[in-house]
Amino acid sequence: MTATMRCKTPTSRSRAAGFSLLEVVIAMGILSIVLLGAALALKSTNDISTSGAISSDMELTNQNALSAMSTELRDSAVRVITVAGDGSAIQFQVPVDLDGNGTVLDGSGNTEYGLIDKGVPSRGTITYRFVQNEAGGTPEVLDEHVLNADVNGNIDRTDRFSIGWVQRFTQVTGQAETAGRILTDRCVVLPEAAWGSDIDGDGLADPIFALDAATGRVSIGLRTVRVTGRNNVHPSRCATTVLLRNK
Repeated sequence: MTATMRCKTPTSRSRAAGFSLLEVVIAMGILSIVLLGAALALKSTNDISTSGAISSDMELTNQNALSAMSTELRDSAVRVITVAGDGSAIQFQVPVDLDGNGTVLDGSGNTEYGLIDKGVPSRGTITYRFVQNEAGGTPEVLDEHVLNADVNGNIDRTDRFSIGWVQRFTQVTGQAETAGRILTDRCVVLPEAAWGSDIDGDGLADPIFALDAATGRVSIGLRTVRVTGRNNVHPSRCATTVLLRNK
């Protein structure tokens, strides 16, 4: 008996069970594109979330600073307030019992003004003042050209800003000034060499402090900028108006 050997040739069904090299390459390419798109979408979502968190934190910090300053300032009066010409500082007094008669009124019924120093009513002043950061003994600035960013939103990248914070100082009459607590984040900005001038290009001055003596109102405006990562700029602006309680 003669054995017959039969050789099976690949059928279309057997070929369909596998993939050619070209098909594998195409599939891997499509998968890579899908994964890259997903990664970019995830990064974009994360960046937006991070930016939102930073902005919310800055706004909360600024609002707390405005609230603290407003609470103390509102008891002052126009006649005992002095605002720096560039709006970077405000000096004031608050009602205190200087003569020890149990009230803030003197014998003639006039309000006595000063400050509380170490729990004791004293003659003197309170000052909120912008203090510029220093880096290596040099005043720190934000340079739009260096950052390659439009910090103030005026559609150019040529501006420079002093950056620092607002701090509370006290000075009892006849004594040296004492530095107190820092009221804001260390990212308050003012136009370099022109503090109080127009920041955003709307033609209006942008001081931190301004006094309207006619209406007895003090305006406080804070513009802050944080720079994170590769020069990612996060600006924030908060403002309030304080109506003085005393004349």
